[in-house]
Amino acid sequence: MRQFFMKFFFCLCVLIILPQQAQSAVPVYNTFDYYPTQQGSNWSYHLTGTDSTGAPVDKYALSSIAGFDSEDYGGTVYSGFKMVGDYDFTVMSADYTGLSVIKHVDLFGGDYVLFGSESSVLPDAPYTVVPASWSHGDTYSLRYKEYYFDQYGNSTGEADLFMEQELNAFVGSMTVVAGTFSDVVHLHSTLTEGAWTEVVDLYLAKDVGVIKELRGTVTSELIGYSIAPEPISSFLFLSGCLPFGFGIWRKRRH
Repeated sequence: MRQFFMKFFFCLCVLIILPQQAQSAVPVYNTFDYYPTQQGSNWSYHLTGTDSTGAPVDKYALSSIAGFDSEDYGGTVYSGFKMVGDYDFTVMSADYTGLSVIKHVDLFGGDYVLFGSESSVLPDAPYTVVPASWSHGDTYSLRYKEYYFDQYGNSTGEADLFMEQELNAFVGSMTVVAGTFSDVVHLHSTLTEGAWTEVVDLYLAKDVGVIKELRGTVTSELIGYSIAPEPISSFLFLSGCLPFGFGIWRKRRH
């Protein structure tokens, strides 16, 4: 009888320990470890390559987290932080579901403008573009609709979009102008609307954000950054960001 209980106890221990080991063998990554959350943080990028017309691209861009904004969707008001770029800003929020887009506004012109000064892009509802946590090799997809407006609030069009994303860890170290970063992950995304397709590859360093983006024939590389010491927080959301509006979710109008 004693031998029976010893064997039973051993088998029970194996059943308990093995699943725990199997679970621990698959690391879970927190998206917001790779998206800085601090108000006042800023990033500088150098963009090179060619645009959709074949013209050369060689310019610099600055992005920062600055302030808050909100949007009313059918009587429900969604609030978030503003990621402000040279030509635009995106209102985003972050919670247990992940990083979400509330709206996008173009301001002064340039490559990222959709319809002119102060045009805006509103989805049919805020949508999550990156889940809050994931493991290496996970995939994520969503369909959503965007509505476009000019500076006067007049409708200028709409689009049905589909995004497929693959989240990859284990990139290891990567060197850009801003330095060498040892903990880098990779988000590979494909955005489609009808026959139009755009592929975006984002490389993100822990506690820094996006250090490199490949979007079509344009490469954006981090050349400098400053992360503020205190995170933004509220009872509604924890803030996170995609520097310079590096949007895997965003269709660039051509």
